[in-house]
Amino acid sequence: MDTSLGYATIDPLPADERAALREFVDRGTADYEWWAEPLLFLDDLQHPGHLAGSTELCLRLDDPAVDSYMASIDFERIVRALESASARFRVGWELALAGKPTGRIVQGRRSPEVDEAIQDLLQICELHGLHPEELDREAILEELRHRVDRPRPLLSLPN
Repeated sequence: MDTSLGYATIDPLPADERAALREFVDRGTADYEWWAEPLLFLDDLQHPGHLAGSTELCLRLDDPAVDSYMASIDFERIVRALESASARFRVGWELALAGKPTGRIVQGRRSPEVDEAIQDLLQICELHGLHPEELDREAILEELRHRVDRPRPLLSLPN
């Protein structure tokens, strides 16, 4: 199952604003421990002046319930970062989950489709018999550290 979350600015931005936006989001998420991959921006080569990115949300563990729960939390964290950037830089975002349109963020607010997509991830958890409110993100991260020696992901690429 492809669970990558794509995000791209709706309108182009000048280079200095793209750099400032990247720095703003990097600072706002610097202390966050990502489940699979961090939020990452690249200049969109097909659409000059736009920022775009894609973050894999799942690790594809043998436990899809835990994986989908953790993916939903990272999805929410990405959306909050993009909402902040939208409000501050007056930029809109288009989101896509697994390549399918998943809503927008405009004027610092997400469209209802974004919340629906996050809820869909949580329903996977429920379908496997786990209730999200009973899970503890920090405990899951700690358990993973003991099971897998994985390198910490880069927080951002150089501009």
